[in-house]
Amino acid sequence: MQTPTPPHVEDLHLVYATDKGYLFISAVSAVSAARLASTPERLVIHLLDCGLDDADWERFCTLVRKGDSRVTLRRHVIDMARFAGFKSWHGSLGTYARLFLPELLPEAPWCLYVDGDTLFTEDPFKALTFCADNLAIVGPEDRCSPQSRAWFTEKGFQKDLTHYFCAGFILINLDWFRAHDGIHWCMDFLTAHPDTPFPDQDALNLFCEGHIGLFSKPWGVLSERLNEADFPALIHYVVDLPTRMRFRTRDGFRDVTAVWVKFVQVALGMNVTESCHIPRWQWLFGRAYNHLLRLIIAVLAHTPFGKRWPRMAEFQGLFIPGTVRRRLLSKKFWKRS
Repeated sequence: MQTPTPPHVEDLHLVYATDKGYLFISAVSAVSAARLASTPERLVIHLLDCGLDDADWERFCTLVRKGDSRVTLRRHVIDMARFAGFKSWHGSLGTYARLFLPELLPEAPWCLYVDGDTLFTEDPFKALTFCADNLAIVGPEDRCSPQSRAWFTEKGFQKDLTHYFCAGFILINLDWFRAHDGIHWCMDFLTAHPDTPFPDQDALNLFCEGHIGLFSKPWGVLSERLNEADFPALIHYVVDLPTRMRFRTRDGFRDVTAVWVKFVQVALGMNVTESCHIPRWQWLFGRAYNHLLRLIIAVLAHTPFGKRWPRMAEFQGLFIPGTVRRRLLSKKFWKRS
């Protein structure tokens, strides 16, 4: 069934920015978007190339077409010298490339920018229902960090913190940005304020003040807060990056990571060793450990001790609710297209 979109938005322009380090995980996210898209022939996936070679681009295309061969793929080579002297994020300057989307996509009225450490679990076209002409940007509500709060106060910026968004998943009104000269404003801001705690995220939050929309809870839900959504539409693996996961004594290998592993297995035919460099025995042990802890927590929750234990809610939150877990870990869910 085709998802209705605003009359002036014909295609979904989905954008990723990556260097070599995040290429594979970005491709996985794009595959999930292609696989779940209601009209993949209207899906245009843009890759902002922040230091790739032709072989990287070909690999990205090969992987994404396994999601659906009808999507359109476009590559934009970014001049990284534009960001010389800016603060890096996890060793990369690629995060700043999204600021130039109004210039890179001149004919697109809107685009959906997505960090690579994400996984779509719903039709990406449904995000377009949040488009509104009076909005500059739409993002998932984020808890503004104490560092940013203090910085805004110190510098005298008046920021409505009830409309502070995470810039890792944003629907951008490109026409509005072009009309308000957004590229120059943000670049001038970053040049003048190199000490900004979360550089381009804080810049976008300030530039769009008064014109910010927020996604409903399922969109862009952080992996460590997955229990807060009835059913996610997009999971953002900020903490639990699957390709860098480690066994944790508090919960082994988590359900939310297992969802990503299951998707890669079904959509790309890759096992956990190939996708995450985790030996199969270690993965199975970590998942068994997780199942055992889930059982222990479930039993404790019904005991007098568990009902009084202050940290019970915290530990219950480590596990995805059963109906959601079973659906996201089923091959049937991911085999649909």
